Amino acid sequence: MVSGPAPLLCKMRLQKDVGSLTASGLSQGMLVQLLRHWGHDGFLRHVDGVMEFYRQRAQSATRCAERHLAGLAEWTAPSGGMFLWLRVLGVKDTEVIVHKALQRHVIFVAGTHFTPANQKSACIRISFGTTSEEDCEKGLSVLADVIREEVSHQQQHTV
Repeated sequence: MVSGPAPLLCKMRLQKDVGSLTASGLSQGMLVQLLRHWGHDGFLRHVDGVMEFYRQRAQSATRCAERHLAGLAEWTAPSGGMFLWLRVLGVKDTEVIVHKALQRHVIFVAGTHFTPANQKSACIRISFGTTSEEDCEKGLSVLADVIREEVSHQQQHTV
């Protein structure tokens, strides 16, 4: 939210609208230069390489999940993108799990942040785009420990 003189707000709105409708001039110029340098076939080779990179990362994240989270969470192997979504079994709100993992220097995003009105969610989003298999192993091992602790804690307090 912003407040100020109407002429300034009008110009700010126009700039925001223009920026939202098209890619920036700098981005467009960079793309033109890349296409001139690589050519069409070079660009397609680059895209294929990027797709292969993320395919390998997705497979790595799925393997790590299978090793550490079997019986603790459910997921579908990603067919694209850079995120693995988990549904944690026996937990209705993953905010506590994400917070405890963060205390152990591992970062995930609770599904709450992707729901209308920040509703409680049993889901966690894991980013594998820039994560090595070694870091994925460590991170999902920590996540598995935190899930076990939280499920045990909830069971003790619901009896």
